Amino acid sequence: MKSFKSVSLFLSSIVLIFTACTSSKDKSSETPQVSEVVVYPESDDVAYDDYLKLLGNPKSFHRRTVAQAPALPKGYEAGKVFSVITDPTILQLIERKGINFPSHLEVGYIPDITAGDLLDRSKEYASMVEVLNTDLNDLMKEEQTKRGAKSVGVGIRYSNRIFDQNWFRSKMASYQLIGIMNRLDRVSMIPNSCGELRFVYRLGYDQGKKGIQSRLPLTVLVKYQIPGKSKPISEWNLCKRMVTHWTYPQVSNADELVDWMISEQGPLASQFTRPNLLHSLEVNLQAFRIPSTMRPELGGHGSYLLRVFKPIDGVLKPAPLENTPDVKRILETPELHAKLKALMKDPKILGRIEQGIWIMPEEFLATRAYSFSPMGLSRQDNRLFTQLLTAEDFVPGYFNANRRFVRSPEAAIIRLNDLSCVGCHQGRATAGFHFVGVDREETHAFNSLIFPGSGHFQLELKRRQTYLERVQKNLVPDPGRDFSFAPPEKEKSGMNHFCGLSGSVAFARWQCEEGFQCVQTDRPSAPTELGRCLPKKLTAGAPCVVGDVSQAANNKDALMNTKQLACGDGKKHYRCSEVKGGFPSGMCGTNCSGLNPLEVCAHVAGANFTNCVGTGKPFEQCLDDSVKSGRGLCNDDYSCRNDYICAKTYGGNGNCTPSYFMFQLRLDGHPNPL
Repeated sequence: MKSFKSVSLFLSSIVLIFTACTSSKDKSSETPQVSEVVVYPESDDVAYDDYLKLLGNPKSFHRRTVAQAPALPKGYEAGKVFSVITDPTILQLIERKGINFPSHLEVGYIPDITAGDLLDRSKEYASMVEVLNTDLNDLMKEEQTKRGAKSVGVGIRYSNRIFDQNWFRSKMASYQLIGIMNRLDRVSMIPNSCGELRFVYRLGYDQGKKGIQSRLPLTVLVKYQIPGKSKPISEWNLCKRMVTHWTYPQVSNADELVDWMISEQGPLASQFTRPNLLHSLEVNLQAFRIPSTMRPELGGHGSYLLRVFKPIDGVLKPAPLENTPDVKRILETPELHAKLKALMKDPKILGRIEQGIWIMPEEFLATRAYSFSPMGLSRQDNRLFTQLLTAEDFVPGYFNANRRFVRSPEAAIIRLNDLSCVGCHQGRATAGFHFVGVDREETHAFNSLIFPGSGHFQLELKRRQTYLERVQKNLVPDPGRDFSFAPPEKEKSGMNHFCGLSGSVAFARWQCEEGFQCVQTDRPSAPTELGRCLPKKLTAGAPCVVGDVSQAANNKDALMNTKQLACGDGKKHYRCSEVKGGFPSGMCGTNCSGLNPLEVCAHVAGANFTNCVGTGKPFEQCLDDSVKSGRGLCNDDYSCRNDYICAKTYGGNGNCTPSYFMFQLRLDGHPNPL
């Protein structure tokens, strides 16, 4: 473990952000008090417990208290249909009233059970952990062969870090319910169904009196397939229960709402969660990470293990990943490769690909896969179909400028990449995830998020809500889906959204708003039609380093031929934080005078603040050494760009920060699980 002195060297800069004040005034106009100042590290290479020791003063990491009277969730309105349950208070009540992670397994509901106790009691969970442990052992051997045995291991003392398997059996860890999703929209993909009901869990831990608490970069999606007759849509009487059961009743408090949710009239009724309807458990795990200090050319690196498990004969067995081809096996089997290409000559299949609702036959699929970040869209190993198909493999002329979504054969390959688990998780994503859960009340503010998801998830919530509202009104819902990284349909693109470059055919419909221009940032070292909408004068939060991503393999990818863009209007108060500091594609910053609507003020302290706190001086005194800094603004309406996430700040908005600067999105830097 690094010494206290060496830790301070990692914290060459620290961001001070303010939590919301408990006042009835307009929070945006309030001046935060010192007791409300939150400090979080601007580094992807420091341990959680060492960071707390560095801060020293408890005022420096405001720990929120649990609400005394659970309130109704944001957006509640009697008679309104809803598509997700993400409010942490509601989800904790649901867990206490009988639906938690073990309730989906053969052991049934066991309150407040740890991961370690679950491993001892559940054969299904133990079988899943056995597979994941084998995967991690295989990955360890592979990375040690590439990088040297002494450089790869568990813990922050290694330069190349593997997920600690002991978390699966830790007595201070548990699986926390972070979301419940209505996926009626999946009827177009699943024959004779009413879509899916999904529960999302995330592994987290709490050391209790020691004060160290966080979630980990591991999610488990529990999927139930709801039977029903979904075709034709005019005969959706059975499937409409997925709307009536998801329509808010008249209630007065959160307890009443949860009682309705778990009743036979609510969305979690037993008819939707019977054991025979359990389809699969899907794991997304940050399995391997390299900090920016060791991978400066990309701003760090993360490898994400993707697995699907199905309950078979009392255990959970690996199953194929949806639309995720086994590239190596297909390339080594000419007959299978030819069969895949033949499918691309079938207009019916091409129609489903165009709509984004095709399901690939299982014979082509992998049972284990990895996705890679940052710069996911440009990494070769995230673009599986690019390695299998060419434009000539499709029906000539089928994909053209008159199509709604896919307007060229090249775009069809991008669409297929995007339909795979690997491609989707690295599209408009935040370091391998689309949804990581709203923080619970006990979360340290310096480890908290304002919006807990990706740019894709932000737009996807609106699409799903519209889908259910149309069914509620007896209107035919739209079965088609755009690319996961698409901007809002029929709207011009704003900050951080993707766009079609000048001369683009496939993405000409993606145009930027007035005042923005379409700029190539991290691009694959091959022709591409995609850019990103950025202000003509780059504002705080915008990328400031562009280049080509090499196409060797995930462990050799690098950003080449780089060029630094000018931030702002060229005035001295704008600056570019470089890729090597952990900022993928760089990040523009400024001071806090004259901020525009897309910027937010935070306090940044460099070595002076770190040294001040390290000498034991009062936290309040050390604040005098801090400097105000303008950063990219984010909230429920404005999303961060890929590989950045909306971290908590003062006044209800957040600031876009690299995902790996947040402890909860890193596999390393956490305490010993045992």
